[in-house]
Amino acid sequence: MQGPNGITQIPLSEVATVKLVSGASYIYREKQERYLPIKFSVRDRDLGSAIQEAQAKIAEQVMLPAGSRLEWVGEFGNLQDAIGRLQIVVPISPGSDRAPALDQFGSVPDTLLAMSVIPMAVIGGIFG
Repeated sequence: MQGPNGITQIPLSEVATVKLVSGASYIYREKQERYLPIKFSVRDRDLGSAIQEAQAKIAEQVMLPAGSRLEWVGEFGNLQDAIGRLQIVVPISPGSDRAPALDQFGSVPDTLLAMSVIPMAVIGGIFG
């Protein structure tokens, strides 16, 4: 059927099958991969134990389809990132704060003597 301006109109039923089906109302994508966010809130308990319980239940009760993966993000992801950073920073920090003192005093005994007042200073700060 020829329309105005020489445009031919073709009914949609001739090129497609239109059906009403249920499914996701929005398809989320990240890095060219589709994902389905599932959100929940934690109340009256700590985040770590709630996530551990949820992970255990999902591991035993949910079978993921092939090609799918499960990723725990949000506050829990931030917590895991912070723990990872602390595992690097905490072992490094005792040496990094003593190195300048060792350079300043020039000997290990003098450095240890100067560092020995730190616990007393902390206790004084607490009482103060």
